[in-house]
Amino acid sequence: MTVGRLVLGFVTGKIGESRAGLLYLGLTVTLQLIFWQVSNMIVSAVSVALLGVFIGTCITISTQPFPIYNESQT
Repeated sequence: MTVGRLVLGFVTGKIGESRAGLLYLGLTVTLQLIFWQVSNMIVSAVSVALLGVFIGTCITISTQPFPIYNESQT
């Protein structure tokens, strides 16, 4: 997850947050389906590792549009 936050942050900035979010979400679903359907241990391990990278980035992107509530603003 940390690798995804560090590496894919640059990619996200170049293509935009909404496009990147949809791309990462699509890749996450695809990797999850690969993990479920393929019985090869190596392919499953690689798909789970990449799944963690894209999930970490999706979490980072999804929390940015929501401002943190600050009581001093009221």
